[in-house]
Amino acid sequence: QRHPELAGAMATIRVAELFAAKHLSAVAERGRFVKLVRDAVSHAIENEAPVPAPRLRDPRTRTPSREACINARANPGGESGRESPTMERG
Repeated sequence: QRHPELAGAMATIRVAELFAAKHLSAVAERGRFVKLVRDAVSHAIENEAPVPAPRLRDPRTRTPSREACINARANPGGESGRESPTMERG
């Protein structure tokens, strides 16, 4: 609260923590990842470089590109869900 200019940096670190918790299974990997992010943010602050705040989106909002990612995960073989035509032997 005393340093509102650091809100973006704090948000970046929090997003890194959440990402690590969700996507990295080993505790050591999570710690190492968050430390790398903290060090990068700290370095940027020390050098008076801007630390952009993470852009968050509403998880209920679907964009065309996000829709494509969701469909690709649901159907990794790239099939459309329709049966492919079969060739009959005569």
